[in-house]
Amino acid sequence: MRLLAEIGDVCADYQDRVFRNLRCRRLQLDETWAWIYCKQKNRTEKIARDTLTAWAFVEDIAKRVRGRLQITTGGYKVYLNVIE
Repeated sequence: MRLLAEIGDVCADYQDRVFRNLRCRRLQLDETWAWIYCKQKNRTEKIARDTLTAWAFVEDIAKRVRGRLQITTGGYKVYLNVIE
């Protein structure tokens, strides 16, 4: 398990460094959330969908993309408060 955690940290560092100035025209934000959230055994406070989590997620995306883009969410209303 420790090796997997270390690999995950290395991958996260790499993606944080490399995934910058992305030229996206469209993003679908809700699919991963829906998949994680629907798994009953995975429901924890750490991955709970709430306004603060959505805000942090969208703020991180804003730092990585260049220009304006269309965002589709699948109707999760929290995103209405955090996306202009």
